[in-house]
Amino acid sequence: MPRRMPGVKGSLKTHFLNTHKNSIRAVVGNAAADAEAELIEALPKLEIAVSFSVGLDKVDLGKCKEKGIRVTNTPDVLTDDVADLAIGLTLAVLRRLCESDRYLRSGKWKRGDYKLTTKRAEIHRIGLNAMRVTSECKSGN
Repeated sequence: MPRRMPGVKGSLKTHFLNTHKNSIRAVVGNAAADAEAELIEALPKLEIAVSFSVGLDKVDLGKCKEKGIRVTNTPDVLTDDVADLAIGLTLAVLRRLCESDRYLRSGKWKRGDYKLTTKRAEIHRIGLNAMRVTSECKSGN
């Protein structure tokens, strides 16, 4: 999308906000698009700031509180997927899957066996995703 339009002073965002500021009641963003103080101040009818990502790093929570604007996000929506990916990547590293794939595809298997590994992994950092990884490992899912 072009940032400037012929006959419009300033950016398209500025033009859009100036044209519609009194009718915008909600802003929706993600980790890349934010609800910073400047945007919040520019929208006098704003009632809610929605982030469809896990964090609220890009939302000015202080300004929202000051203006009585509700804020919401999608916490815990990716926790299971992150845990599954972490387990898969851990197994790939511990079992040297990428290395053994290269060994197989190169034809080296014809000259001799590939050394298999046995490893034990420990999870040291306990956050929400690490706790889910631990839970998944214990349950065997």
